Amino acid sequence: MALNFPEIITYSFDNNIRPKLNVAQNHLLLSDGEMLKVVLLSFDNNIRPKLNVAQNHLLLSDGEMLKVVLTLPEILCYDFDGTINPILKFLQDHLNLSNNELREIIVSSPLIISSYFNDNINPTLKSLQDHLNLSNPQLRNLTKLNQQIATYSFDANIKPTLDALQSYLKLSDNDLQKLMLNVPKIIGLSFDDNIKPTFEMVQSYLKLSDRELRRVILHMPYNIVLSFDGNIRPAMNALQDHLKLSDEQLREAVLFNPKIIGLSIDGNIRSTTNALQDFLILTDDELKNTVISNLKILSLSFDDNIKPNLKAVQSHLQLSDKELRKMMLDLPQIIGLSFGGDIRPKIILLQEYFELSDDEVRMMVISQPLLITKNINIIIIPKLKWLQVTFDLDRKQLMQVILKHPPLLGASLPYTLVPNYIFWRDVFNKIPEIEAKTEIIRVPQQLTVRHKKLRARGDLCDVKDIPRMFLWENPYALKKLTKWIKTSERNESR
Repeated sequence: MALNFPEIITYSFDNNIRPKLNVAQNHLLLSDGEMLKVVLLSFDNNIRPKLNVAQNHLLLSDGEMLKVVLTLPEILCYDFDGTINPILKFLQDHLNLSNNELREIIVSSPLIISSYFNDNINPTLKSLQDHLNLSNPQLRNLTKLNQQIATYSFDANIKPTLDALQSYLKLSDNDLQKLMLNVPKIIGLSFDDNIKPTFEMVQSYLKLSDRELRRVILHMPYNIVLSFDGNIRPAMNALQDHLKLSDEQLREAVLFNPKIIGLSIDGNIRSTTNALQDFLILTDDELKNTVISNLKILSLSFDDNIKPNLKAVQSHLQLSDKELRKMMLDLPQIIGLSFGGDIRPKIILLQEYFELSDDEVRMMVISQPLLITKNINIIIIPKLKWLQVTFDLDRKQLMQVILKHPPLLGASLPYTLVPNYIFWRDVFNKIPEIEAKTEIIRVPQQLTVRHKKLRARGDLCDVKDIPRMFLWENPYALKKLTKWIKTSERNESR
């Protein structure tokens, strides 16, 4: 009997089973043998058929059926056709679940079977759908990821948490919807007992403003369901110790990449950073600076993501280990980029645009690695076209200008190149336009000076009646200019 009905083992014989058997046996004046037949007959005629129907309908294994029965012993008393099947049919039809998806929900949350359709399940799901403005597929996915939702009371459990969370983080309705779809486990948590204490401890530990806390949560909402003392604090302490970060550097790291809060120092961070340090032969300070410059590194696998892409870059550009190391130190943002998805397409676009040989494109990328971190079509090509049209360059001449001064491709077109060109064109307003353009492009460094600084120098020249041509002829003479002006002012005051 215990093999057929194993949950009986969990019952107290003296407190539960014996009294019931004695009452029935005495009332019916049955012998021990006759009582045993009644018990076995009752199981075979009533309980076993119900279990078999439910198990076959849901395609449950014996172990899964046992889990359901132990979680919800009342199922032994339910009529399948009258009680269980209507609930299963509603869930399956309303959420458009496959048989396997329905099975997973029941195994994960058997209590849903005990919920009354009209009193619990339907009102809860409908209220949640209306409150979050969910489509039917979104409600379906939400319920699949948090099967207990249908067992909660919307007014007593779900709505108070949603309202408090929305108010605390100043979320729009759309923000709240996205948050629930990303982390359905939030639904059903107590805001005051679970969520708010974590928020307050994270905010205090990292010295975050309310706005910064909101940003961290919205960028990595899984942090809401983590334990501060069990998950977040140990991860932050370990990261800080491993990379020797100051409190401010740790704070900035989390603001830039909130995902690191939930990473395991031993499972993710330490293995990745140690492998990267060994591969590029970095000192501790170099590793620290590299990671701080590209915090995405901490959430990547060295063997699966970083190493294959670095190897591909090294092979494609024929870099020595020393050259690869220098490129990564100069521009850590390259680490973690996909060679096939990010880097190689950009190199091909540059090569095709300039009609470059493999060696020429190699030289361009090595001299200006920033190129392979930019969107070529949106950022680089418009600059190249502007340079060509503005200075009437063919592609060969354009290539020579870029190789002469690669930072041209890193400068902002609307905020640096164009306003600087206008500034210098005004300086050369007394000579023909063609000659002026030829002179300006002869010294392309003058196009990439920070425009705010260039304009300030020009204004200074104007105030002191110094021709702006002085700045062209002495591009690095700001200190000399400032010293000369101070000397002149002192002489005038005398």
